[in-house]
Amino acid sequence: MLAGCSFNDVGLVQVTYQETEAARIRHTVALGFHVETHGPLAGVSLGRFEAVNVHITLCDRLEPRLHYRVVSGLSVTASDHEVGLTLGWRETVLNASSDITPASTVQFDPSNPQDTAVFLGPHDFTSCQEHDSKDADK
Repeated sequence: MLAGCSFNDVGLVQVTYQETEAARIRHTVALGFHVETHGPLAGVSLGRFEAVNVHITLCDRLEPRLHYRVVSGLSVTASDHEVGLTLGWRETVLNASSDITPASTVQFDPSNPQDTAVFLGPHDFTSCQEHDSKDADK
């Protein structure tokens, strides 16, 4: 991969999506200057940027479940969850949850992000019915 400039999925950046029955996984790798606005770990980096965003596919919605980011170089982060400046190497994992994903298991290995897997239990699907009935009451 060449070093250059990128903004989210545009420019000299490699973005892959993996779809399963339970999840959608976005894996991003960029070298050079990169601006990332997706997810709660948004920011600007100069160097090597890698991120994995895991969203659960449940109740006909995509719900955030896990956000992972590692930056080597210079990184400026400004989001709801973090504001900071890093020079060097920084690895961040953020567990995200929502009202319709009360329990699930994410199998994640930072050295092999392409092998990420999400496991849902039967109780997760009953939460769809509960969530839909709450929406109907509004």
